Amino acid sequence: MISKQALEEYKAIWRKENPGQDIDDQTAMDEATALLTIMDKVYRPITKDEFDAYNKKNKKEAYIRCKKCGTEIYWNTHKKMTPCACGAISVDGTEGYIRMIGNKEDYEQIQK
Repeated sequence: MISKQALEEYKAIWRKENPGQDIDDQTAMDEATALLTIMDKVYRPITKDEFDAYNKKNKKEAYIRCKKCGTEIYWNTHKKMTPCACGAISVDGTEGYIRMIGNKEDYEQIQK
């Protein structure tokens, strides 16, 4: 059920969008209920289990590849600076950040 205050707020928004017009309580209640029904169907937060299943299905591992020597370094090095074989780049990463050392033209990010 929509409260009287919420209904009045809906009517105020409706009046701003429809200048010079008014809306009765029953029409406002019907429209507000329809809007809430649509929002409930469209915007339903997913559960943690659904989120985890989605991530597991769609997760790709990110690597940084040195363009000079071809070394691929997994992005999450657990705060340990890891160089490539030729030393052109180094990667330091955790869940919160990735730090790169080297020229931008010497590396690329790839997904596996």
